[in-house]
Amino acid sequence: MSSISEITPLGVQGNNAIPIAKKQASFPKIASPS
Repeated sequence: MSSISEITPLGVQGNNAIPIAKKQASFPKIASPS
């Protein structure tokens, strides 16, 4: 789990960064016309 805290600037919220990253990644896919 240390790798997650190192990647995310908010080490304490490293666990929250995973679902947030997935949500942010889904937005451009939905917004972009396919």
